[in-house]
Amino acid sequence: MSFLSVLEYVSKKGCNVSVVIPDDNNDFIRRLDNMNVKHFVVPVEADCWPGFFGLKRLVSYPYVFFRDYRKQIRSRRAVSRIVESFHPDIIHTNVSPIDVGYFASRKYGIPHIWHIREYCDKDFNLSLFPSKRSYRNKIKDSFSICITHDLQKYYGLCSSKNSYVIYNGVRSMDNKHYISEKQHYFLCASRVSEDKDQLRTIRVFAKFCKKHPDYKLVILGDGYDYYINWCKTLSKELDIENNVIFEGYQSDVDCYMKEATALLVASPSEGFGRMTAEAAFCGCLVIGYDAAGTREVLKETGGFLWNSDDEYYDSMEKVVKMNSEDYMEKALNAQKVATCLYSTESYVDNVYSVYEKALGLNRG
Repeated sequence: MSFLSVLEYVSKKGCNVSVVIPDDNNDFIRRLDNMNVKHFVVPVEADCWPGFFGLKRLVSYPYVFFRDYRKQIRSRRAVSRIVESFHPDIIHTNVSPIDVGYFASRKYGIPHIWHIREYCDKDFNLSLFPSKRSYRNKIKDSFSICITHDLQKYYGLCSSKNSYVIYNGVRSMDNKHYISEKQHYFLCASRVSEDKDQLRTIRVFAKFCKKHPDYKLVILGDGYDYYINWCKTLSKELDIENNVIFEGYQSDVDCYMKEATALLVASPSEGFGRMTAEAAFCGCLVIGYDAAGTREVLKETGGFLWNSDDEYYDSMEKVVKMNSEDYMEKALNAQKVATCLYSTESYVDNVYSVYEKALGLNRG
């Protein structure tokens, strides 16, 4: 979503843009067509070591490794052919572990911008190929945009003169709301998966529910069936199955967020935490795990940070005990900060300024 904002901005400025995507995602392609942005489908993959999945994978590992390596070589060649035909002034890689754009930029002497959005190993258990040190050197050989200061520090880019921290733009600065009458439910809005740790939230909410049986936990998002069923089973075992509501994927998350008592974030390694920032625009306080991107956003907007289950529970209690005036003051202050730091207007303007720096241009 953040990258689409950049595409729309540079297209309106008269730039000719082409995008490489890994598959025929109809919704994404429709958005590109609406902006008259040309696209190429190339099945690019993360530049990582194959994962291990038991004895069978161990035996077949050499075959899997060379199969994936051949795919990577084909992807690099395909992207090189696109660069030869398109002659871009800049190559912008929008995903951290994809390096086909980097190699094309080195081959043709084109400035490369690497958008660092993920921790890779902590987020998705990816082992970068051939090593994390090699990956860091490739980033340092590019212009880089990190979506948080923590990511910039994690990849050793703080001292790089060509590395910039630009927070994601989550929505227009005018797209903000505040509803004073909050409903009696907490909200989880993300992919339903182990890395988001909805199980921990359910366990803590079960304790909260003993004192506040009128509250619900609403969980939005798709995920793997086995993990969703795991969450449902835990809710039943803790005797709160009627208080935990799984709504699945919802295109309109705002309608839930505006009325929620708070957004709950339990993920230990959010690269940025888009929903954490969006909650501020919706006038919804956030209770988040004290780490990575969540910490960075909430230290700016003033949410509730926790490090243990007891602190998580205490934060829920603090929010529900707040009077409406205190809640409103805290929520509107978070909204004010968010419009300055996380608006699409400031985001795309800052990204475009990195483009100009990469090309050696000066504004004005």
